[in-house]
Amino acid sequence: MGCAILSSQQHERMVFMKAFDKIIGYASLKQELMQISDTLKNRQFYDKLGVSAPRGLLLYGEPGVGKSLMASAVIEESGRPVFRCRKDEPNGDFVKKIKATFEKAAENAPSIVFLDDMDKFANGDEKHPDAEEYVTVQSCIDEIKGKEVFVLATANDTDCLPESLLRAGRFDRTIEVGLPMGEDAIEIVAYYLKSKRFVEGIDPVVIAKNHDRALLRRPGDRSQRGRFVRRVPAGGVHHHGARFESLPAHRF
Repeated sequence: MGCAILSSQQHERMVFMKAFDKIIGYASLKQELMQISDTLKNRQFYDKLGVSAPRGLLLYGEPGVGKSLMASAVIEESGRPVFRCRKDEPNGDFVKKIKATFEKAAENAPSIVFLDDMDKFANGDEKHPDAEEYVTVQSCIDEIKGKEVFVLATANDTDCLPESLLRAGRFDRTIEVGLPMGEDAIEIVAYYLKSKRFVEGIDPVVIAKNHDRALLRRPGDRSQRGRFVRRVPAGGVHHHGARFESLPAHRF
C-alpha cells in the first residue's frame, strides 16, 4: 500500500488529516502513515477494493525522533478508540495489564492497542526473547486475529525484541524512524527558527548542513542515517536508501 497510487477519494480525505501537520517535513513517511490511518478508518472503501486491513505497525528508532507523535497522529486520524499499554507496574501485574488491554480492545473493536516503548516491557536492555511479557504480547496478538484490532507499537531498539514477535502476521509493517538529514533537517530548523526573534539572519541551511556532517561522522550509527525498512505480508522486505525526500524522522 505504501507505493500505491492514491485515488482522488483517498487524496481528498488525506488533505484533511490535520493531526499529521504536527510532523514537520518527511512527506513520504507521512503519506504512508496517512494511508494506514485511512485504511483503518474507511474499511468499506478498502473492502470493495479487496484491500485487507493491516494488523500491526511498529515504529522504532532512537529516543526523541518523534515516534510517539507519529503514532498519536495515526491513532487520531483512524477515528478508533485506543487502549494504551506502557510498562509502569511490577512484572506480574504488568502481564495482567497486557492481557486486560487486549481484552478491552477486542470488546470495543474496531480499535487500536498501543504498546508504547515495547522494548522496555522486559527488564534490562539485553535481549529477552522468552520473557513472559513478550510471550504474552505474542499470544494476545494471535488471539485477536480477525477481530479488527490494530496493534501499534513503538520501540527504541528492536534488538531487544524476539524475532517471532516481529514477523509478518503480527507486525506486518516495521518502519525505522531515523534522524533527520538533508531537506528534512532544513525544514525542521527553519520551522523552529521562525518563532525566535533573536535569530534573524541565521541561515537554516547552514545549520542543517552542519547537523548532517555531525551525523555522518558518528561511528557505527545504528540509525543507518535515516534509512527505513518496511516488512510487508507479501514476502518482501523493501529497503529505501537515505534519500532526502523520504527520511522518516521529524525532529531532533
